Amino acid sequence: MSNNVIIYNLSESVDTNLNARIDHDISTVVEVLSSASITRGDIAKVVELDKRGPKNRPTVVILTCRDNVMKVLKNSFKIKNAFKDRNISISDNRTDLERTFHNEIRDQLQERLQAGEKNLIVRHTKGVLSIVKSVPQN
Repeated sequence: MSNNVIIYNLSESVDTNLNARIDHDISTVVEVLSSASITRGDIAKVVELDKRGPKNRPTVVILTCRDNVMKVLKNSFKIKNAFKDRNISISDNRTDLERTFHNEIRDQLQERLQAGEKNLIVRHTKGVLSIVKSVPQN
C-alpha cells in the first residue's frame, strides 16, 4: 500500500496562476480530509490526474505516512457524508493487479449472494481481502 489516496469530484480552480491553483487544491483537500483529522502538515503533495477538461479530474493526495492513509480510508464514510452535495468519493491508490483482485472478490461476493448465501461481507484483514459471514449486531 502506498502513501496515496485518490479523491474524486473535487472542484477545480479556474485560476490561470499555477501557484493559486495549487493553493486552492491543497486548501480544498485539507477541508475535505479534516473529517479524518488530517491537517496541512500531514499532506506531502496534491496532484491532479489527466488533462484539464469539462469534468473534475481525480486528485491524488500524497500523505506523509501510511497511518494517515489508513485514517482517511477508515473515515471515508464520514467524509462522504459530510460532503454529500459534492458527491466526493475516496479510494486507495491501487495497482492494476490489486484492482483486478478487488474486482474478482466483489464478483465472487455477488455470485455467492445471488446463490442464496446470506450475511456475507468483504473483510480486509492484515492486507488480505476475504469474504466472511457478518456477525449480526445486537
